[in-house]
Amino acid sequence: MLRMVRLDRQQEGAGFEEEYLGGCLLSRLVADMPDADFIVYSCDKPALPPEIAAAIGASTRPILLHLSNESLQHDFGYYRNARWVFRSYFDPNCTLPTVTTVPLGFRSGFQAGAEAHRKTERANEYVWAFAGQKKSDRKAMAEQMERITPHFAHYTSGWLSDDMLTVAQVCEVYAKTQVVPCPMGNINPDSFRIMEALENGSIPVLKRFYGYDIAKYTFGDHPFIVGADWADCARMVARLQRDPEQYGARATAVESWYRQFKDDLAEDIARIVRTGSTAGCKGSQFEHQREGKADRLLKAAFAWHFREKHRLLHRIGRAGDMLTGKRADAS
Repeated sequence: MLRMVRLDRQQEGAGFEEEYLGGCLLSRLVADMPDADFIVYSCDKPALPPEIAAAIGASTRPILLHLSNESLQHDFGYYRNARWVFRSYFDPNCTLPTVTTVPLGFRSGFQAGAEAHRKTERANEYVWAFAGQKKSDRKAMAEQMERITPHFAHYTSGWLSDDMLTVAQVCEVYAKTQVVPCPMGNINPDSFRIMEALENGSIPVLKRFYGYDIAKYTFGDHPFIVGADWADCARMVARLQRDPEQYGARATAVESWYRQFKDDLAEDIARIVRTGSTAGCKGSQFEHQREGKADRLLKAAFAWHFREKHRLLHRIGRAGDMLTGKRADAS
């Protein structure tokens, strides 16, 4: 009998992905599957918190769902003791054959918010929309995309800050929007924004990661808009804006693909749990992940990118500590 062990709720922001987990990713799991613990947990630190490490260590060959780990700093050696590991954020340098990357999903509320607008005719008031911090790669995105009008841009002061839009407000905007740019965050090219846009019928727009379509390792052969850089993305969006017929066909294709992708994903997760293999799975992402783990250039690009990003964030953190110290001394 499959036993679900939820440790992610001990983390800050518990329930953040609950709608995605229960309504999509894990929706086809049933109790009469293999006799094992299915442990769901969140960790973006190098080492597991003691309570999570103890629970995993006490279980014999558990199935793991590792949420978070955006920074890819986690020591995943214990994965070898698991029957299977599902994890967010693709990492080609995690080459264990029993590790599969799954999409980040969407924040709870997006499924319900999208459903509230689904019965109304799509207005397409905006060509593109973005809500979030204007930092790092997002500055380059804004510089190129802001030339395309009409658009909606709401830049916030920080993650989960007081000036951020509510989920309901974002859903309302996306329901009126053709495409949603999905730039990277502080360090990782993946983001919740991809599926949040898809839930609301908008087409995700992504920039290649060191020349790679990074989304295919999570979403398989997807119909997103993917450009070489943000200038290229903006040109592709502008062409779509000038051709309503082409946009309509693209939007219909994306909506149809996404419905099938979610159904296949839930079925594939259940199949892997049942059989301990990706053989027979419908999603093309599993083959792309195998190819990515064998791609030396991709592995080198990931290693270099995350090493440099960690160094930059460390320097920023030290500068902030020094500035805080000086202010404290002066007060």
